[in-house]
Amino acid sequence: MFARISLVAASRGLSPRFHAIALHNVAPFATSPLTAIAAAAAATFRFASSSSPLSDLDRSHAGHLASRESRPHFRPRSDRDPRASQPQTFHPRSSGFGHDGRRDGQVRKQQSAEPLSDFTSFKSPFGYTEPPELKWDQVPLARSLSRALSEEFKYESCTPVQAAIASKMPLEHDVVVQAKTGTGKTLAFLVPAINRAITAGVDPAGRSTKVLIVSPTRELALQIGAEATRLVSKARLGVHTLVGGESKLRQVRDLTRRRCDIVIGTPGRLLDMIQSEPKFRDRLKGVESFILDEADRMLEIGFKEDIEAISKVLPDTRHTMLFSATYPSNVDALVKSTLQPGFEVINTISDDDVSTVHAISQSSIVAPLNDHPLLLYSTLARAMTASTRSEPFKAIVFFPTTRSVELYTELFHNVSAFAQTTSIQPHHIHELHSRKNQAQRVRIADKFRKAHSGILFTSDVSARGVDYPGINLVVQMGIPTSRDQYVHRIGRTGRAGKVGSALSILAPFEKAFMSSLGELPIKDAKLDPKTGAIVTGFGDEVPWDAEAAKTALSQAASDLSEEMLNDAFLGNLGFYQGQIDVLRDSGFSGYQAMKDMYAFYEPMGLSRMPNLPESLRGSYRPPRDSHSSGSRSSSSYNRSSSGGFRSSSSRGDRDSFRRNDRDRDGFRGGDRDGGFRNGDRGGFRRNDRDSGDRDFGRHRESGNRFGDKPWEVRGKARFSHRD
Repeated sequence: MFARISLVAASRGLSPRFHAIALHNVAPFATSPLTAIAAAAAATFRFASSSSPLSDLDRSHAGHLASRESRPHFRPRSDRDPRASQPQTFHPRSSGFGHDGRRDGQVRKQQSAEPLSDFTSFKSPFGYTEPPELKWDQVPLARSLSRALSEEFKYESCTPVQAAIASKMPLEHDVVVQAKTGTGKTLAFLVPAINRAITAGVDPAGRSTKVLIVSPTRELALQIGAEATRLVSKARLGVHTLVGGESKLRQVRDLTRRRCDIVIGTPGRLLDMIQSEPKFRDRLKGVESFILDEADRMLEIGFKEDIEAISKVLPDTRHTMLFSATYPSNVDALVKSTLQPGFEVINTISDDDVSTVHAISQSSIVAPLNDHPLLLYSTLARAMTASTRSEPFKAIVFFPTTRSVELYTELFHNVSAFAQTTSIQPHHIHELHSRKNQAQRVRIADKFRKAHSGILFTSDVSARGVDYPGINLVVQMGIPTSRDQYVHRIGRTGRAGKVGSALSILAPFEKAFMSSLGELPIKDAKLDPKTGAIVTGFGDEVPWDAEAAKTALSQAASDLSEEMLNDAFLGNLGFYQGQIDVLRDSGFSGYQAMKDMYAFYEPMGLSRMPNLPESLRGSYRPPRDSHSSGSRSSSSYNRSSSGGFRSSSSRGDRDSFRRNDRDRDGFRGGDRDGGFRNGDRGGFRRNDRDSGDRDFGRHRESGNRFGDKPWEVRGKARFSHRD
C-alpha cells in the first residue's frame, strides 16, 4: 500500500516533502488500502495544487475520510478558494460562501432550542439609541473625507446608524453596534476609522496598516473595499482586500508594492496571511481601528477561533468596533473576548421597529418536483412580461446546490429557443455560485446590480452581506439549510423601506421544514384557476398559455446533458443528507426521497442511477420491504397525469436504478467538482451483486413531460400513493 502511494507521488512529479506528507496522512486510514490511498491522495495533492483534478476530488468526495481531530492542519476555511476547500463529508453543495450546514464533519441540527424571534425581530438586550438628525458637514472630519463624501458619494445627510456613530466622534471607547443590513453601516464604520487614521498620522511610506476590517464573505469584503477606495480617493491611502478565491501570491506582492493603510479581509485568508507572512504580521502592529462586520454571521459560519487569533496579534491600544444584526449569546461572548471593558453600545433597532422579515409578503407551495420548473417559469415569465410595460422587475432565485443553479440556468436558457414568445431571454438570467471564480462573480454581481430588470439564479453566496437594490421577489427552490438562512435569503428583498415578496416552492419531502417557521407570516400560495400559475402580485394579469409553456420546457429539458443531470442529482443527495430529519418529519425516508429525486431527473435524460459514494449510502439505504405497496415515494404517482417531466418515448417497464452487475469504480475522473462518473480512475469499488433493492419498477409512458396534476399547498398535501 505504501509503495503504491510512493508510486502515485512520483508519477505526479511531487517533491520528497509531499511524499512524506502522503505517508503521514495514510496512517489514520491504514485499515483499508483503497481508503488509505484515497485519503492520502486527497490530502497530499490538495496541498500540492488547489486546481488539479485530484484537488477537486478531495474537495467534494474524499473529505469525509479525514477528520479535524486527526488532521487539524487541513481544517477547511470556507472563505478560501472553493477548489481548495475540503468539506468534512461528501457535500456537493458546499461553496465558498461557507454555509453548508456542516462543521467538523457533523450535520448541523435545526436550532430548535432558540426562539425564532432571535433571528427575525432582532431582539436586543440593549436600550434603543435615538439617533440625532445630522448632516455630514456637521461632523468633524478630515478635509479629504469631507470632500469624498460630497464629491464621490454626493451625500449630505447621515442615515440613522451613521448619525448615531458620527455624533459621538471621536470615539473614545470600543463600540458594539446593533444595526440591520441595508442601513448604511459600511460608511458608519469606515468614516470614523479612516478619520482616526488620518488624524493620528499615517506612515509616510504606507508600510503600516492603520485600519483592519474583518468580513464574513468574499462578496461583502469586496463591497467594503470598493467603498473604502472611494472614501480615501482624496487622501491617497492604500486599500487592500484579502480574500480567498484570488491569488495569495499576487496579494502578497501588492502588499509589498503599494500602501497598505487599510486592509479588508475574510477571517480565513487574514489568519493565513498572519501565520505565513511575517512582514504582514509586523504591519498589523500599527493597527488603530479593528472592525468586525456582521459578527453574528461570522460566528454562524464558525470563525470564532480565527477572529480571536487575529485579535491577539493586534496592539492592545487599538479601537474596536463590532457590528451585528442580532445579539445571541455567542456574539456576547465574542464581545467580551475582543473588546475592552467599558465598551459603548449603540442599538439602532427600536422595540417598535418592524422587522424587515415580518414586513415581507411570504408564501409557500408544496408540489411534486416535476412541477417545479413550470411553476418557476410561469412566475418569472409573467413578471418579466409585466415589467416591460410598467416598472422594472428583479428577482433572486435560491437553489440548494451549485449544480442545481447550473441546471436551471441551462434549462431557462434553452427554453427561449423553443417558446414561441417568451419574455425571459438568456441575457435576463444571471448565474452566480461558488464554481465561478472571483473575477466572474464580481462581474456578474455588478451586471445584475446595474440591470434594469433581471433574474439572479444563485446559491447561498448571495444570501447575506451583498446588497442588490430593487429586488421585488425572492424565490426559494427547495428548503435552505436552516431557518435563520431562510431569514437571510428573503432579507434580500423589502430593503430600505420598500415592499418585498418571498415565495418558497417545496417538494413533498420538504414540507415539514415550514413548521419550524411558525412565527413567520407565511401564507399558502394561491393558484390562478385559469392558468394554474402562482399568484405573486407580479404579472398576474398577463395572459398565460400553460400548455405552450409545458411543451417548451419539455423540449428545453431534452437538451440538458446527462453529465449535468448526474451532477445535479448527486449534489441534491449530498444536500439532503444534512436534512434527513426534515425528510423523516415529512413522512419520507432518505431512500423514498431519493426515488422522488431520481423520478425528476430520469425522464430529462439521466439514463441510470449513479453509483453512490460511501458517505451517502447510509443515508439512502433502501428498506428491506422497498418493493412493498406501502412505499411513500411520490415517484409512484401515475406519470400520465403528473404535472412535471415525463418520458418522451415509451420504454416499458425497466429498472429505474439500473446498474451493470460488475464491479465499477464509483468515481469518474476529470470532473471539476468531483462528480461521480463511470470509469476506471480509482475511488471506492463496489459489487452491485451484493446490494439490496435496486429496482423501483416504475412504468414510463409516452407523452408530454408536463401534465395537469393539481398542486398541493403547504399543510394540505394529500398523497394518494401513501397508505
